[in-house]
Amino acid sequence: RDYSGVYANFDYATKATPMATYDFDTPGYSRMEFANESAMKDPLQYLAIDNSDLRNTLFLTLTGRVDVPFIKGLSYDFNYSTTRYHRDNNTFYPADVDGGFINNGKAVKEPENENAYLFNHIFAYQREFGDHSLNATFVYTTEKRWGDKTTATAESFDTDNLGYNNLGIGTLFTLASTAWQESNVGLMGRINYNYKNRYLLTATIRRDGSSKFGSENRWGCFPSVAVGWRISEEEFFPKEGILNNLKFRASWGRLGNENALGYYDFQPLITNSNRWEGGYIQGGNAWQGSASWEMENRGLKWETTDTKNIGFDFGMLNNRLTGSINYYINQTEDLLITKRLSPSAGYENPILNVGKIRNNGIELELNWNDKVKDFEYNIGFNFSTTKNEVVELADKGQALPSTGLLWDTDHVPAYAKEGKPISGFYLYRTAGIFQTDAEAENYVNQDGKRLQPNAKAGDIRFVDVDGNGTIDEDDKVYCGTGIPKMEANINFSGSYKGFDLSFSLEGAFGHKLYNGNRYFYESMSAPGNMLSSVANAWTPQNTHTSVPRAIYNDPNGNSRESERFLENGSFIRMRQAQIGYTLPTSLLKKVKIERLRFYVSGDNLFTITGYNGVDPEFSTSSPLNSGIDRYIYPFTRSYTVGAQLTF
Repeated sequence: RDYSGVYANFDYATKATPMATYDFDTPGYSRMEFANESAMKDPLQYLAIDNSDLRNTLFLTLTGRVDVPFIKGLSYDFNYSTTRYHRDNNTFYPADVDGGFINNGKAVKEPENENAYLFNHIFAYQREFGDHSLNATFVYTTEKRWGDKTTATAESFDTDNLGYNNLGIGTLFTLASTAWQESNVGLMGRINYNYKNRYLLTATIRRDGSSKFGSENRWGCFPSVAVGWRISEEEFFPKEGILNNLKFRASWGRLGNENALGYYDFQPLITNSNRWEGGYIQGGNAWQGSASWEMENRGLKWETTDTKNIGFDFGMLNNRLTGSINYYINQTEDLLITKRLSPSAGYENPILNVGKIRNNGIELELNWNDKVKDFEYNIGFNFSTTKNEVVELADKGQALPSTGLLWDTDHVPAYAKEGKPISGFYLYRTAGIFQTDAEAENYVNQDGKRLQPNAKAGDIRFVDVDGNGTIDEDDKVYCGTGIPKMEANINFSGSYKGFDLSFSLEGAFGHKLYNGNRYFYESMSAPGNMLSSVANAWTPQNTHTSVPRAIYNDPNGNSRESERFLENGSFIRMRQAQIGYTLPTSLLKKVKIERLRFYVSGDNLFTITGYNGVDPEFSTSSPLNSGIDRYIYPFTRSYTVGAQLTF
């Protein structure tokens, strides 16, 4: 069971101006008054929402194995798992909070069910014939998920006292329900062969089917092959020397992906509604109506990644130093991306197969293991590089936009364009701040016309990059990507007598981050909370600053998509550290305890970065939004004190 209360709204809490007054104890105070004063929503109002979220989940797993007696080396394994999930989510919005303010209170009851099962059949055959070893595997998988959900809403209550417990006393009602299902079938065959444990071969073929695609492209075929050569097993390999172990390997394979798709994205669903946003309006009232808000696309097909690897594994100095080096090329075709449409299109944003992207780079792994008297230790180092490039889009010259910071369609800082990374920042160049009105007036083109007609002292000067005499979208230039060029981590573990210590350092380098928080909290164009950096805004007395003047509605567009909000995203983070002590066994035997260890650990202990946002490390829902910081929640720093006891 998982009992969840009202969510904490990080967005509203950070936007709320500290200058507004709010007092829940004052009779007649409206929690919406805060929003009216500051054009922002009062984050404290959510404390008044009554929410009960009860979830129950049942898991069942069955496994079995049979060794076929009349065929030596053949076995059959099966595993079956099923899940049953039920959720009751009930919410009441009082009349004086956002959500219940318009229609004098709102109650919502949402029962939901979700079911799933996964059934794997695994046939394995393993035999050795002299110097030859053969291992063959066949897997047949079936998977199904289905569920239903009902949403009952009542509005306009005479009293808030009964909350969501009596929807019948409301006067405006909405009832909606839905059901869905998806299924997958997979077949996989694999052969592993080696000769004298020296020459290695693995060949695999997968065939997967998914109900998320139309009948034309429901199935995908994904082969792979890998070869290896243990060079150190050859007779010509020197037996004495620094290098003890050497293996060459190479592989190629294809892998399908459908995770970006919903249950029915390939067909146009009909939606029924009796509300303003989807119903039929007659006489100023919303009537029941039906409409298709999604475009049909039965041509959707599997997103496929083609992977090539070549590398070496090695061991040196009696295998105290081990490692590997690898070069890879990953190319993804028929990339599944959500294309954002103009709201006037009247359709939901569709998911399309839009093109081809490539990632290539080098991976290096080193591990050092050693012991000096009573001190044992291990040091691990991993390093990788990534070069990301959009090889091809559906249409020549096409640019796929990221999600806009404003209303999802405005203030778009990144695009996917051919020849550049999938999340490339295309921004206006800046050239300082105008110090006088005369300086702004004299910033003209070759015809003597002002390049920034609304600019005054304290406004940002933007560069006419293409020199056409107008500052427009064509002046945006590529300024980097949110995808790191390099990533690295260092791991250490060591022990001395009863003491042990371990830690992990991670880092990412060579990328940019677009600080959307500064766009919202440093614009100074509307009421609301602001970052402390606005205290350094330009004034006639404070001219040595990079922060423009504070001006309502921002007539010069100082907060447009520009390099003003672009920052270096590199960082180093102490991911984890732990120190422990294990009591001597001679002491524990007296109390019949096999092992007792005390430890203290911490996660995300510190971060070294020049980034001014909340956290330089975050993920996004779409690769188009990589590196765009928009209300991200930071990694949590935590400390643990514990003991491990074994009898």
